[in-house]
Amino acid sequence: MGVPPNGFPEPLTTIIRKGKKAVEGRPGEKLEPVDFDETLKKLRGKYGDDIKMADVMSYVLYPEVFEAYREGLEKYGDVGLLPTLAFLRPLEPDRELQVRLKHGRVVYITLVAISEPLSSSGKREVYFTANGNTQIVLVDPKEEPQSLSGVGGVVKREKAVQGEVGSVGTPMSGSVVEVRVQEGQYACLNDPLVLLTAMKMETLVSAPISGLIERVCVIPGDSVNSGDLVVQIKETEIPVPLSRPAGVLCED
Repeated sequence: MGVPPNGFPEPLTTIIRKGKKAVEGRPGEKLEPVDFDETLKKLRGKYGDDIKMADVMSYVLYPEVFEAYREGLEKYGDVGLLPTLAFLRPLEPDRELQVRLKHGRVVYITLVAISEPLSSSGKREVYFTANGNTQIVLVDPKEEPQSLSGVGGVVKREKAVQGEVGSVGTPMSGSVVEVRVQEGQYACLNDPLVLLTAMKMETLVSAPISGLIERVCVIPGDSVNSGDLVVQIKETEIPVPLSRPAGVLCED
């Protein structure tokens, strides 16, 4: 994007850089050139001839996101046909969902029930109707969303307590990519706790205080909503000895 005519305002610039050197000029000028034709050939060889130049641009900008999208497309089909709310939130029992297909076709889907894990495989049976026809699919518990917790059950995550500094919540809805702390560990102010991703953007949740990690409430792959509790910190003095790299202390 470059730098605006009058530069970025201080002290915001210094706070964001955290001691790193500022990039001068347009960042794109220092990037390696991209052979779009060669990239198009590569992607078509991997995913098929339906790859278009728009897909090439998506891959160049967000390679990991594009590859995850194509893997999901191959496994689940075009989920872009689902209404946004139904994609982000699980179906409720007896609630009907309308999915509009091509050529004016509409499929009416209703969730009936979700079984307990089967003793033989550990998978769950999901019962639903599609245009009145009963269907049953098996869901692997390793891949199921957090909502599949029993027959029609929905897991509600604990919310962070407003006004309690050590109760660390998510600033947005998204998915947990990485958890960088564990219970019993000492975290310093601004230490990274959890990495989230949403809408192709990654957000790092940092420690608002120095203290002992009492609870870690999420694992990689979890879906979270804004305000959900991710880490509980108990404010304490710096333990001695502190298991951090030599010379590295907590920020004041």
